[in-house]
Amino acid sequence: MVLPITLTAEATEPWWNMYAAMDNLNHQLTLGAKFPILQTEDVISMMQLADAGNTISSTLDNSEHHVDIKRLMAISGATYIIEANITKANNGYQLTYNLHQENHQQQQIIEAATVDSLMTLTAADINQQINPNNTAPPSTYHSNFDNLQLIKGLGFMQSGDWTFAQQQLTQTIAAEPENLLARRLLAGLQYQHTQYTLAKATLTSAIEHATAINNERELAKLRLLLAQTALEMTEIEPALALLSVAKTHAAKVNEWLYLGYIAQLAGVINQRLGRNEEARLQFKQAIKYHRMMGYPIGQSQSLNLLVELEIVEHNYPQAYRDIARSFEQISGLGLTEMEAATLFLMAKVEDKR
Repeated sequence: MVLPITLTAEATEPWWNMYAAMDNLNHQLTLGAKFPILQTEDVISMMQLADAGNTISSTLDNSEHHVDIKRLMAISGATYIIEANITKANNGYQLTYNLHQENHQQQQIIEAATVDSLMTLTAADINQQINPNNTAPPSTYHSNFDNLQLIKGLGFMQSGDWTFAQQQLTQTIAAEPENLLARRLLAGLQYQHTQYTLAKATLTSAIEHATAINNERELAKLRLLLAQTALEMTEIEPALALLSVAKTHAAKVNEWLYLGYIAQLAGVINQRLGRNEEARLQFKQAIKYHRMMGYPIGQSQSLNLLVELEIVEHNYPQAYRDIARSFEQISGLGLTEMEAATLFLMAKVEDKR
């Protein structure tokens, strides 16, 4: 996991910001399937989940905010967390990064003439530190996060200011029609406000753009959201078909987190259709993918879905084993609502055991 990169005022280029820096470094890491990398938007979500005060708005306001690395590791399941800052140095730039592990951290300093070359050298150094056996070159990448309106839109989404968020995202798309992240975030807002026809149109257009540039990662996420939208429009079989295609996209880029989400939704739909064995298989697949990411929250959510299925089929001993595993995943993380929901489910199982 790469955290937003701290930049001193004199080190900032007009198009650059801490999220674009983070995103560019993220996409130059080539660690292989053994070391899946959390994408920038997911890191932002995890940071807020670990600490509600750690928001984009507080960052843009230059609020001092300490990141609790240990808690963030526990919430996200990340094995490595990269914390970095960029300053001016010797007519060029200097990046200092700390590579955090559970009980260890090391610091490296990289210097280069430009920020672009600095990120390339830093990524190469981190690749060598974590997985020297993987020699795949990074692909060409243009960050969606170099647009301040998009960053502000995300900030408004975090604070629940939906109208302002929609304005910022709409303006981003008008200026950058190819910004797939902005299109997907806008569709997500439309979905949350039950504007399913609008969301479907936004996603269909975005999928056309993503297909034209063969962006497998975005295609997986876009089709997952389109499947959720189709489900709300009672287009159940089309939703399953979309998930099948989304799974193919996600598998091509080792996107384990979204493979987990895709399997969760496929399980829910299959259970709704009365295909309980297929639902059980999908929930177990979701647990597997979230385990591969080391993501305790995803594992707990998937286990809870599996428990609800076992209760329907009166498999109470198995349900109890699964709910105990689920609670173990999130116990002590301070996630009050999740713990309460899991304990409520546990009580239902205990009453029947």
